Amino acid sequence: MMMKRLFFVFAFVLAAGFTAAGNNVVERIYVSTDREVYVAGEPVFCSLFCLDVSGTPRYSSLSSVAYLELSAPGIRSVQARIALIAGRGSGLIMLPSTLPTGNYRLYAYTTQNRNEEGTGYLAGSRVLSIYNTQSSDRVKGGVSVVPEDGFASTPEKGKEPSGSLRLSFKRSAAVNGVLPVILDNSEGKAASLSVSVFKEDDISPAEVNGGMASFLRNLPESGSVSFRGGFTPDSDGEILYARLSGTDWQSIASEAGITAFISSSGAESDIYSSTVSPDGSMVFNTNNIYGHREIVCEVVGADEGLQGHMVLKSPFIGMDAEPVPPLKLSTALRSSLRERHRALRSYSRMNLDTLFEFLPVRPNLLLSAGECKRYHLDDYTRFPTMEELVVEIIPEVRLAGSKRKDTRYFTILMGDSAGKIWSFRGNVLVLMDGVPMSDQKRLIDFDAMLISDVEVYQRPYLLGQRVFNGVINFVTTKNSITALRFSDKTRVVDFEGASYPVALTRPVSGAEDLRQTLYWHPQISVEAGEERRIEVRTPSYPGVFRVVVEGLDSEGNPVYSTSSFEVR
Repeated sequence: MMMKRLFFVFAFVLAAGFTAAGNNVVERIYVSTDREVYVAGEPVFCSLFCLDVSGTPRYSSLSSVAYLELSAPGIRSVQARIALIAGRGSGLIMLPSTLPTGNYRLYAYTTQNRNEEGTGYLAGSRVLSIYNTQSSDRVKGGVSVVPEDGFASTPEKGKEPSGSLRLSFKRSAAVNGVLPVILDNSEGKAASLSVSVFKEDDISPAEVNGGMASFLRNLPESGSVSFRGGFTPDSDGEILYARLSGTDWQSIASEAGITAFISSSGAESDIYSSTVSPDGSMVFNTNNIYGHREIVCEVVGADEGLQGHMVLKSPFIGMDAEPVPPLKLSTALRSSLRERHRALRSYSRMNLDTLFEFLPVRPNLLLSAGECKRYHLDDYTRFPTMEELVVEIIPEVRLAGSKRKDTRYFTILMGDSAGKIWSFRGNVLVLMDGVPMSDQKRLIDFDAMLISDVEVYQRPYLLGQRVFNGVINFVTTKNSITALRFSDKTRVVDFEGASYPVALTRPVSGAEDLRQTLYWHPQISVEAGEERRIEVRTPSYPGVFRVVVEGLDSEGNPVYSTSSFEVR
């Protein structure tokens, strides 16, 4: 178990070495999306291929997170984080329902990209067309109104078939049915692919994006990229940066031994610490925080009379979009846009999570469920005070200190290195709903009837530069930690972490199925010589649907195949 703790020290040293080694890595990102035309309020599903093109292109093992920005002139960009594992990642961007009609550029980059001279890494942006069917707002100068008799949709072109993978399926299917689709790779190399099945109509993007083959042809030549440095690559998870703010921030920063924590309410492993530098800056090496979270940011150890708190810095550039061709708007699209609007309303009535297949994420190594002793308190006689709870139910935990002097704190039963001599020790990381409780008195005075579970970890844990003699996590019935009143040195902020990697593969149940995207899988692996079968669930309405498969094979060659079928 001690080896596991030492892993964090090793990982820290490795990351420091990797910073220097990573300075010559040239990364480029190709983003595959489920469609190219959307309605404001819909999700944009993304599959990312992050390549190291320093020499022969290959998947990059350097960056663990990519940053996406969807922007148009005069519009504040829509931003998302996508976690990367060995160069591949996936997630979604939820389009705000207020987004004006127009064409947008989707940019993808890593922190390592920002070490380059210039912005050549943004050249691979793709154009997405977005219609707002609930508002007349338009991107300024980004929409061209075309009379109905002069409108013609843009035919699909520019993406050439690549690779040996073939699609096999019936050309017609019934509504509310299942259509088997075979990815026939019997003559191809092993490949990593994205697969999308979506409705075709007369709404087409203003500019057809080049595919993977075009992306590979336009990669920079080896040795042509110069670096300026200044940014540490996110090699083991996203690195979050923060600074002190407030009236007395300089006084707080000047004190020695000031520690800062960030933690995610409800997730006991999303706890990270940093030492506050004399300039008021903090650096948190995370393992990637996923999903929408309430992040508790706390500065610990400073004089109680000083006013100051932590502010997280944004990792995004804040893109000003390059010009794009205007989106053509015509009354000829009225029928198709009406169908898309109906589909959007159908989306709003669905619980999208029920349609998702959640894909694996990078494991968090801080706390292991196998090392946890969990006490589900409903299995015991309940007690109203924390002291009674600990004494009567949890033998591994004890309250020490003086009640009269108001100096009590939690201790935990720990063994020696051989696990033979046991004693109660202090210096315990005490959590409430996964959030460190530096003021343990507030937890001791908390209503024990609101605690649902207690998790006890009886091993030393390294967190940043601090070692704790075990961890105790008190889990509340309704995530009550964010309802507590904190001092000025603590802030609870909304945080949009890395998008969960998801596939849209599950059936719609109990509702009319009006989806435009019927199937999406961002990371399908197909072995050489394999025939991979997927099942596409057809919607409740007729129409023509397109299947698009794209990706890379094991030798770095592009794979692209597409075909269509009709639902009757």
